[in-house]
Amino acid sequence: MKLESKLGDQLLDAMVQNANLSPRPLVPNGTSIANKDVEQELKERNLPADVLGISLALGHLGAKLSGHAKARILCKSPDNLEIAEQFRNRFEDTSYIHLIRDPRAVWNSARGTPRGPQTPHASALKWSDYHTRVLSLSLKNSL
Repeated sequence: MKLESKLGDQLLDAMVQNANLSPRPLVPNGTSIANKDVEQELKERNLPADVLGISLALGHLGAKLSGHAKARILCKSPDNLEIAEQFRNRFEDTSYIHLIRDPRAVWNSARGTPRGPQTPHASALKWSDYHTRVLSLSLKNSL
């Protein structure tokens, strides 16, 4: 979300360019996504022209251009919990799938990296906090 303030009017262009240059492109057959197509997707889906809206538009557009127009977007990054909490009421067609990974495996895969908790104890606390927040989110959505 910090991109919005730094890029301003260049946000859409930067995100589309990044999507087209990605080593894991949204459209596997080498087709580039155009800004005008993302703008049209935003309009058709009534999405905001912010990081979240543009990301969703890019995902849907990539699926369409790949011949999978009815595909669902899956984002498995735990970093997106904050986004899910912040925007949970903005999108009616959103489904959440909560996968629980063994906390020891989480620590083992992240240890020695500069990102994330630096001790097993800190990792366990973060893991517990994350799952408590996810449970809270799911309870709020089911009421």
